[in-house]
Amino acid sequence: MKNKEKHVFIKKELPNQDLILSFDFELEELKRKINILMDRLTEEELSLISLEIELSAFEKIYISELGHLIAELDLLDAKILELLSTLYPSRDNLRNKASKAHQKAKISGEEVKKEPENYKSDKKFLPSESLKSLYREVAKRIHPDFSINDEDCELRTLMMIEANKAFENIDENKLKELLIDSETFNKTSMIEKLEIEIDRLKRKIIQIEHQIKILIEKQMVIKSSDLYSLKLKVANANDNGINLLKKMGEHLKNQIEDKKKIYRDLLKKFTDEDRSYHL
Repeated sequence: MKNKEKHVFIKKELPNQDLILSFDFELEELKRKINILMDRLTEEELSLISLEIELSAFEKIYISELGHLIAELDLLDAKILELLSTLYPSRDNLRNKASKAHQKAKISGEEVKKEPENYKSDKKFLPSESLKSLYREVAKRIHPDFSINDEDCELRTLMMIEANKAFENIDENKLKELLIDSETFNKTSMIEKLEIEIDRLKRKIIQIEHQIKILIEKQMVIKSSDLYSLKLKVANANDNGINLLKKMGEHLKNQIEDKKKIYRDLLKKFTDEDRSYHL
């Protein structure tokens, strides 16, 4: 009788053990998939922040070397259209074009005045492989996607912002500090119930896949921009011993001289017509 009861007890327990083993296996598979996705997510984040920093640095150089010429050319275009609208008042389209040209000239003029000391810098963003590797490790440990509650998520988000800034400033010491601080997460991220953990990881996989898609789309937007296309052309020209920005500057100067002549001729015509009107 005792043996029979023992046998029944064993039969009841085995399915639970199998279920636990099944949960453990599924949990390990989900963790493995998340690790792969997190590696991909970190790489895409690294690529995006590198693109943004490189493009920002190029924009500063571009505005420093050509901004004042572009602003002068835009202002001349606005003045020419303004004179034309005065000479031909019946043509409303000229008045509209003149108004838009003045707005464009104002924007380009403000760009030149904005933080001129930063625009003069030609320092290139060249992160070392050790910096990239350190950033990847920190990002994988502190990423908000591994948070277990709102408070944890907020802390991880702040640390991620610090990590991005440290990477941008090529500050390896700060990244090492963040790596040490990240050790605390390993002690507080345990979830007791396997069912809850599995459900959380499944939702996290969907979230990470979505974030990867967004990061790739942001990179595509940058790479399809006119400024990025110009950056590549300038870099390619430099590799062939050609200073493309200098050539563009010379072309802009020629355009400015042509527009100045047009403006002087129109101004003379306007003055002559105004004088004949008063006579």
